[in-house]
Amino acid sequence: MYQLIQAQTRTKGNFNDWERTEIGEKRIVTIFTLYSNVLVYLYDVTNDKSGWLDLYSLPVSIRDSVATLNGYLNVAVGLSLIEDDPFAVKGDNYVRFLNAMAYKFTFRGTNANFSTDETLLPDQQVDLLIARDGVTDYTTLVSKTLFTVNGLCFRAWPIDGEGITLNTAGKFASKFNDCRVGILDFSTIGDVSTYPITEEMIKGGGDDLPLANGFFLQSPVALTGKTVGLVVAGKLYLLSKEVSITGETRIQVHMQNINLLNHYFETHNYLDYSAIPLTLNANSTEQVVANEFTTDAIIKAFLTSSYSFLVVIDSINLEKELVQLKRTHIDGQYISPTATLPDLPLQVGNGYLGEYALWERDGFWAIETPHSITNRWFYETVSAAERSLVQNQRYGYAPTQPAEARFLLIKKVV
Repeated sequence: MYQLIQAQTRTKGNFNDWERTEIGEKRIVTIFTLYSNVLVYLYDVTNDKSGWLDLYSLPVSIRDSVATLNGYLNVAVGLSLIEDDPFAVKGDNYVRFLNAMAYKFTFRGTNANFSTDETLLPDQQVDLLIARDGVTDYTTLVSKTLFTVNGLCFRAWPIDGEGITLNTAGKFASKFNDCRVGILDFSTIGDVSTYPITEEMIKGGGDDLPLANGFFLQSPVALTGKTVGLVVAGKLYLLSKEVSITGETRIQVHMQNINLLNHYFETHNYLDYSAIPLTLNANSTEQVVANEFTTDAIIKAFLTSSYSFLVVIDSINLEKELVQLKRTHIDGQYISPTATLPDLPLQVGNGYLGEYALWERDGFWAIETPHSITNRWFYETVSAAERSLVQNQRYGYAPTQPAEARFLLIKKVV
């Protein structure tokens, strides 16, 4: 038997400070619906001691309970309480960014369907092989990291003794005419696994449950004690309002918060969308039918493409903070907030993870990154319901604007 002393929560979609919240008489299913992080301070009546409990450490099956939290605590037994204050146990458990070139990784085009020593024609080099002298255990490296190329995430698999293959990243880098590789290091957080998305995993669709209004994904692995992220056409959604765990193997995707139309116009010259069944005009190749991007067929095609995948992190109680950077008058350059050497992932513009370079200055670091401008699409001047045929036309007098940039502090709270 336990008594609730206090609760600290973080509301879903809001990554600011923790708040003390009265949740004792709320239903457990409501608590998990409202809050992305919940820490409760309990008194253990049986053992006469107090401590903290992370509600997300409880079995997933409990999350759908209609019992109140107080009602559950009255009959609960054997809960593992942390007697130290969890807000003081921060340590060094956060995601670090590494610029692969700065760490002397080499890159070359490859093709997963051929041997790595095969001589390939340029158009056969659809994948990217990265390697570093002295590294042989690439399997462990892949299990702790996510990889980006020119701001987008690509699924990786290891070839021990040879390197890491980034799926379809070679073709993308060639079209982008740049090859910047970033490494997001989760080694102090937990192991990272990625899974392709199949049509069978997508639950929903049809006139009654259109995917554009949100749907569920069936995870291939159990999610107890895990955190999930989603990559859609290379863009990572993690600890955000777009994706959340709602069951042992069930993930809710809030598709209405993912802007496929904008992402298409920003990336279609670099990513191969030929498998997306869009209605294209041969006489106006930059014209699309806007409402097609909310149809089940198009959404499924994006989700099941090689550029999309599920991310499962073997850790819970993660939080994300945004550290805004100051722009300079030089395109693509920003100023670090302190004199400390930056090592956090950088999010720039419409969610790109920029592989930045650094220059030390007097009291700060200058940060240079791609994707430093955002487009001002003309079709955004009308509501989504009024759009029909749209093009990548931008404001004539001001087609772009400087992009905002912020560091992502993704850390484990307890």
